[in-house]
Amino acid sequence: MHEALMVLSNNQFQKVIADRVQHQDFKRIFQCPECHATLTFRRSYTRNGHHVPAAFVHPRDGKPCEERVEYNFSPTKQLSPFELINRGQNTQKLEKAFLRCQKYFAIGTQKSSKIPSMLDGWYNTAAGKSSRGDYCCGIFDLTIFDDPFTEDWIITDSNLKKKIEYNKINGAIHDNPDFLIEAVSKVFSSRRLDIHFNQEVHKVKNSILSDPQRFNFFEKKRKSDWWKEFYENIYGKTLDSLSVEDLVDEHIAHLNGLLRYLRQGISLEAKKKFFEVLILGSLDFPVTRDIVWTQEQRNSYESSVLVGLCIQEADDLAKKNGIDKKAIFLDYPIHIIAEARRKARLNYERIFESILLEHRSSVLKKREGMIESFSLMSKDFLEGIMTDQHLKDAISDFDRGKRSLGSRFIRFFVSRQISFIKRYDWSVLPLFYEDIRFLYLDFFQPSKTSKESSKAD
Repeated sequence: MHEALMVLSNNQFQKVIADRVQHQDFKRIFQCPECHATLTFRRSYTRNGHHVPAAFVHPRDGKPCEERVEYNFSPTKQLSPFELINRGQNTQKLEKAFLRCQKYFAIGTQKSSKIPSMLDGWYNTAAGKSSRGDYCCGIFDLTIFDDPFTEDWIITDSNLKKKIEYNKINGAIHDNPDFLIEAVSKVFSSRRLDIHFNQEVHKVKNSILSDPQRFNFFEKKRKSDWWKEFYENIYGKTLDSLSVEDLVDEHIAHLNGLLRYLRQGISLEAKKKFFEVLILGSLDFPVTRDIVWTQEQRNSYESSVLVGLCIQEADDLAKKNGIDKKAIFLDYPIHIIAEARRKARLNYERIFESILLEHRSSVLKKREGMIESFSLMSKDFLEGIMTDQHLKDAISDFDRGKRSLGSRFIRFFVSRQISFIKRYDWSVLPLFYEDIRFLYLDFFQPSKTSKESSKAD
């Protein structure tokens, strides 16, 4: 478990968090706030490359307690992802669920998914309005980092993967992107930054409570039939029993838990994957559609544009040749159809190149500024910031508002993590943990296994 009561005297106790227990308090007595059993304090350690956070452990022969961590899970009694996070535990299944959920949020408009799009937010200023307001999970407006640039063509996992691969090419955004991601992953695991992340989450709560629109998200959620069904099936409780303030507190608790999990709970490899998406897949480094589109997407776009162009060209040719306008394209004479298709193809290539040139110009302008900033994060700087003294100096500069490279590095990546995590309703994480597919009429049916899927195909 993650929290306990530290005994200070016979009648004096202090609530403490395992990963914040000071060295001088290691030998003190700790008690469970629920069953009052004496707990063993287990310090953090690394096992098989995985960081195992500090925790308080119940005696194995102790009486049953809701806070007690069971090590031999039965198939019928599994801990939920948030229970695992709050108890300071980690599994490969949890890591995969967390990363899948992050990717889904990053993609946002994945039309092929049965899970409602997280970018269909009530406050999606980029889209102007929500097409599925009753289902959405976006809490803050989604014009990320106050930048109007959007990438409407990043709609599948394959698109996101292609974008990351493009940005990962040495020199595309940084001389050594792998080392940059490793440095960020290690630096932001430091306990020295705990207070800064806690302060940022506190600001998030204040911004929700002080902004009627953001607060309204939780009011709508509480009244939503979809969310009522979701909570009853996934959490085994009714939304009617929760106030709007309860839902806000739940969201903030999820943010605190997930940030603690991201920074000190998951393995280094999983952390790198998270930052790979956060940095290389972000709007800081946009790409044009021709870089990320699959062949199927290219063909689909081309077909939809060509249909309109063919009809337009056929109508123009018919008018020039004194032929009556036809309601159906294929009703025109064969020579008109053939010429219309030829001209449409030429126009399509011209139009598509024009669109790409326009996009390349805006993309290049956006990328250049960020690439210039990232170039300051040299290998020497990254090696230095990973040492305790350099990190301590950078945090000191950050606290004092001094604009050193170290303080700017801290500010940038703290804000990026908070900006991403805060935007979405993470109560949907159990869906990714159990690999459940959302069906709008038929809720919460388990997905097929790979073998069943291959048979069906």
